[in-house]
Amino acid sequence: MDDVFSGVFGTFQDALSQAVPYSTCGQCQQNLLFVEKFNKLQCENCKFTLSLPMTGSLTMAGDNFCPLDGFQLLLFTSFNKITSFLICPMCSNKSPYPDISGRLTCNLCPQEECPYSSVNNNMGTCNACNQGLLVLDQMIENNLTASCNSCSNKLLLVENLHQFQRSTNKCDQCSAYLFTVKQSDFLF
Repeated sequence: MDDVFSGVFGTFQDALSQAVPYSTCGQCQQNLLFVEKFNKLQCENCKFTLSLPMTGSLTMAGDNFCPLDGFQLLLFTSFNKITSFLICPMCSNKSPYPDISGRLTCNLCPQEECPYSSVNNNMGTCNACNQGLLVLDQMIENNLTASCNSCSNKLLLVENLHQFQRSTNKCDQCSAYLFTVKQSDFLF
């Protein structure tokens, strides 16, 4: 089976030879290599490989780093551009929280000191499932949305957005966090 697979897709080692420096490793601060064909990051210095989600595109999220492990954050955007959220490559592969199984993404992270976590970006309880939190997505095409981190509920909050910031204050009626927005003066 491996021979059939490698004949069609090539081997990981072949793809690794074409990998490009990408984001920063949290352990050695060297560049991780992005093996695009397999959606993996590899640190040649630390000798490990991290898997990334395959159902969308990934870009570096600027100079933002996970406070838990120092890895550079990546912005995941689904292929249909409906969902967009931050991920830490290490937390996504190995959750630092034993009670969270599967891939840990920033919109699920319970870290109170992290500005990217669900704790600091939630708008309140999801009204569709009453189990998850509506977490602010990263902006896609200047639209601000919030997605439930438990079900598929998604809300379009603001269109034509330039900047936003969540407040520490909550709404008196529904207990959702308030936020301020700055809309663009004109459409692009």
